[in-house]
Amino acid sequence: MASSWLQSPVETSSRPGRYRWVVVTLVFIVYTAAYCDRAAIGITLPSIKAEFGLTNTQAGVLISAFAFIYAGFQVPGALLISRFGVRRILPLFLILTSLVTLGTGLSSGLVALFGLRILLGLAESPLGVAAVTTINNWFPKQEKGTATGILYAATKFAPLIVPPLGALILVSLGWRWVFLTLAVPGTFLALIWAIFVADGPRKSRFVTASEADFIDADEPSPVSLQNATLDGMPRTKFDRLDYFLRARKAPLLQTPREILTSFNFIAITVAYFFIQGTAGFILAWLPTYLVEVKKFSIMNVGFVAASPFVGAVLGNVAGGLISDRLLGGRRKPAMMISAVFTMVSMYLLTSAPNEPLALSILLFGIGFFLSIGLAAFVIYPSRLCDQQRFPLAMGYISTGGQLGAAVVPLTAGLLLDHYGWNAVFIAISAGAGLAFLILTLAIEPLGEPAQS
Repeated sequence: MASSWLQSPVETSSRPGRYRWVVVTLVFIVYTAAYCDRAAIGITLPSIKAEFGLTNTQAGVLISAFAFIYAGFQVPGALLISRFGVRRILPLFLILTSLVTLGTGLSSGLVALFGLRILLGLAESPLGVAAVTTINNWFPKQEKGTATGILYAATKFAPLIVPPLGALILVSLGWRWVFLTLAVPGTFLALIWAIFVADGPRKSRFVTASEADFIDADEPSPVSLQNATLDGMPRTKFDRLDYFLRARKAPLLQTPREILTSFNFIAITVAYFFIQGTAGFILAWLPTYLVEVKKFSIMNVGFVAASPFVGAVLGNVAGGLISDRLLGGRRKPAMMISAVFTMVSMYLLTSAPNEPLALSILLFGIGFFLSIGLAAFVIYPSRLCDQQRFPLAMGYISTGGQLGAAVVPLTAGLLLDHYGWNAVFIAISAGAGLAFLILTLAIEPLGEPAQS
C-alpha cells in the first residue's frame, strides 16, 4: 500500500499533509550540492596560488570573477523563473553547474580557470532565486522563516563539509580532483527534482487537498496579531520592539518599478551587501589566512575552516525558528543581530588566538551570529509582494548580497597586499556596523498588505 505522501491530492484526514517538508528537504540537498561547487575555491586556493604564482590581488580577482557574474544575473535569472517556472529552470542550470565544475577540474591554464569561474557564476545564478521561490510557493507565511532558515543552512553546510573532504582529496590526489568529485551529484539531483517538485502544491500529485488549502490560507501568525492598533497593526506584547522596528502594514508592491524603487528594498539590499560580503570573505579567504598567518597544516586548515560553518548551519535554522515561533514573523531582529555581532566578532579577529581549538570556538561564534539573519533578508519581500513578483524582489535583494560577496573578497585581496589582515578585519567590521544603521531605516512589514 502506497504511503500517504504519494497519494493524489485527495482529502485523507482533517490534518494537513506534510509533503512540503519533503520539498524543503530536497531543496536543502540540491542547494548543498550546488553550493559545494563554489565552496571548493576556498580550500583549493592556496594550492592554486602556489601553482600559478598568484598575488593576493590576483587571487581576489579569480574569486570575484564568479561572484560578479553571479550577482549580475540574479535579476535575469529571476525573470527566467517567473516566465518558465522553477521546475524547468532549476534542473537545467543544476546540470550546467556540474558540467562547469567538471571543466574546472580538467582545466590546465589560468585563463581557462578564470573563464570557468565566470561560467560557474552564470550557471549558478538562477539557483538561489529558484530555491527561495520554491519556499515562498510551498509554505504558509507562518512557516516561511523556518523553511528559509533550513534552505540557508545548506549554504553553510556545503562549506562545512567541503574543507575537510577537500583537504583529504587535495592531499591524496591534488586540487583538481576536488572539483572533479563535486561535479558528480548535480545531474542525478536534477532528475530527482524534476520528478518530485512541482512549481506549487496545487500542481503536485503528491500533495493532499488539506495541505494545499493550509498553504494557500496564508494566515498571519497568532503571535503577531492580537488587539488594538499600532500603525494599523493590532496591539501585541511586542509593541516596544515594533516601535523600534518601525513595524506597520505596507502597500502591496505590484509593478517592477515599485519593487526596484522601494526605499525598504534598497535599505535591505545595501545592508545585505555587507553581511553577505562578510560571508563571501570567510568562504574564500579563511583557509588562506589559516595557512599564511596561523601556519596550520592543510589537514588542520580543513577542520578549523569548517568551524564557522558548523555555527552557520545552526544559526540559519535558529534564525528562522526565532523569527517564526518567537517573534511572529518579524524579520528585522534577526538581520540586526547578524549585523551587530558581525561587527564585534570581526574586530575580535585582529587579536585571534593561535591555538586551533580556541580559534575554532571564535570562528564558530562568528558563523552562528552572522547566519542568524541571512534567511530573513531573502524572505523579507514575501509580505510586500505577491508570488508572481516575489522572484524579481528576491533577485533584487540577492543581487546586492552577491555584489557584496564579489566586492568584499576582491577588496580584501587589495588590502592584504598593502596593509595586512587586521586592516581587512577592521574594514569588514565597519561595514557590518553600517549595515546595522541602514537596517534601522527600513520598515518591518506585518500582517496582510495594506491596499495601495
